[in-house]
Amino acid sequence: MNIAVAALLLAGVAYVHALPGGPPLGACANIFPVGHTNPPNAVNNPTDNENNPYQLNLDAFLNASDPQRTTLLYSPGEVYELTVTAPQGGAPYRGVMVQARTTVDGSPVGSFSSFTALTRASLCTPPESAVTHNSRADKTSEVLTWTAPSAGTGNVQFLYAVVIEYFPGSANMFYGTLTTGVVREIVDECATGADNCDDDATCTDTAEGFECTCNPGFTGNGVTC
Repeated sequence: MNIAVAALLLAGVAYVHALPGGPPLGACANIFPVGHTNPPNAVNNPTDNENNPYQLNLDAFLNASDPQRTTLLYSPGEVYELTVTAPQGGAPYRGVMVQARTTVDGSPVGSFSSFTALTRASLCTPPESAVTHNSRADKTSEVLTWTAPSAGTGNVQFLYAVVIEYFPGSANMFYGTLTTGVVREIVDECATGADNCDDDATCTDTAEGFECTCNPGFTGNGVTC
């Protein structure tokens, strides 16, 4: 056998690239690139959130009109666009998988849609609960469309994985089971009666909670009037 051909075959065994049609069913459990091996010269842990340069952008859950707000919030049933980006000047990624889960029991919630030529629904249950790649083509920024779950679901967190083309001397070829910050469900505590306002106070719903204000003729902090 030609030495060059043998070397290429060995490289194919040692360094598995992103599966062209997306990850197998086994990747759904922990959103981890099943079947991929880590290069022997890797310098980062493949589940290292802090040092992961491939980010899932959640700016859609912030309020552009209120730059001071840093809390991530979602409104039940609303549609949001998330973006997975490669580091500027860094290697593009080839594989990706993203899923939202509740912070209560880790169940998948919400659904992905509006897939492109490079993305599709997953093999998870249900399929639209996660989005993945549909091609090994280089990607630097993919927009993913997610519809938030129904009211009462509670807070959610996104898990994701990214597979990068491996080059000798580089860092990890993949990152898996990466987690984002918690995205809180917007709840109208005033309408549901979950507020603690005094009977002589008015409850006002806000994006991050509620406010209690004593009615005219009463004084206090709203919780006690």
